[in-house]
Amino acid sequence: MVSEVDVAVIGGGPAGLAAAIAAEQSGAKTALIEREDHLGGILKQCIHDGFGLIRFGEKLSGPEYSHRYIAELKKTGVSVHLQKFVIRINNLGAGFELTLSGSGGIENFSAKTLVLSTGCRERTARQAGIYGTRPAGGITAGAAHITPTSWDSSPAAAAWFSARGTSG
Repeated sequence: MVSEVDVAVIGGGPAGLAAAIAAEQSGAKTALIEREDHLGGILKQCIHDGFGLIRFGEKLSGPEYSHRYIAELKKTGVSVHLQKFVIRINNLGAGFELTLSGSGGIENFSAKTLVLSTGCRERTARQAGIYGTRPAGGITAGAAHITPTSWDSSPAAAAWFSARGTSG
């Protein structure tokens, strides 16, 4: 069975959420596809404020910004597909055919318009081409942010962080 939508948005971070909301508000039947088990994207790691000044008229942290969009999305008819991996996209000229894989098996979508809003993904030292031995207990910045809230504990009594790229 093929699910037919006007717009398929791949990525459930703030940009994908905003795109799905806008598409639905313009009258398009919209599907939002996210590989994680929750919406929100990478901004869950951005605990500093400064997000939302233009869109919401107030300073929000990354998680607050994402949650604001998630709350808006819940008021729409957008169909949300969590823990789904897009394994194939075929450009049909007049639209797209998407094949998704998830715990429920394979799903197929037909979409007139495709929005890729996949954002960024943190890479480990090895993925970034830094080979050698990592210090014992070395974890990525994302894991350091998630660990205290997931396990009700601190990743370390003292921590050393090294970052590359933009950081708030």
